Amino acid sequence: PAVVADTIIVTGSRIATSPLTQRAPLVELEKSDLERSGLTNLGATLQQLPAMGSAINTRFNVPGNFGFPQDGNGIGAGAIQLSLRNLGAKRTLVLVDGKRWIAGASASGVPIAVDLNTIPANVIERIEVLQDGASAIYGSDAIGGVVNIITTKSFEGMRIALQTGSYYSEGDGEATEVSGLWGGGSDETRVIVSASYFDEQGINTSSRAQSAFPTPFAT
Repeated sequence: PAVVADTIIVTGSRIATSPLTQRAPLVELEKSDLERSGLTNLGATLQQLPAMGSAINTRFNVPGNFGFPQDGNGIGAGAIQLSLRNLGAKRTLVLVDGKRWIAGASASGVPIAVDLNTIPANVIERIEVLQDGASAIYGSDAIGGVVNIITTKSFEGMRIALQTGSYYSEGDGEATEVSGLWGGGSDETRVIVSASYFDEQGINTSSRAQSAFPTPFAT
């Protein structure tokens, strides 16, 4: 006998709605936005978004905490993470071309969140940031939100970039990045090769009043 399916009602709307007025606003950054920021790495650029909280970033005054706390938020020296809506880096999902990017481990081997330094910035075409929880779709690691990094698919030729900078007020923390990108192929096969080198000078905790030890301006 024929199977009779239950009635399915699909409701839609032809009324145009701005992404900024929706419950879960979506922010999209083009490659030109990243270049105009003047910052030398991807993570530092994304951390400027209003929805980003204070994720652990050991590029600045923190030597790495060797795996503490034990819930996996530990981070090795030199890593940079994202924390949407101040819910923690472990609750901010990072995708590359719609697929989960594998997280690394801290100095003690404790699993951590995604290190943005492992994603080459010179292959990025645009970035989509969902500033609301998406745990119903992706799981508990998307409670804070989702960052989807879209890479370029059809680059032809070669591109070499050099970027350098430092903290304007203090004149320290010099950072330099050199990157190269090559792409070619046929209609059936495309090949893209990316390479980059990044170097940043350290900043001592005693160089900043808020991190000086034992007490700033103490006598």
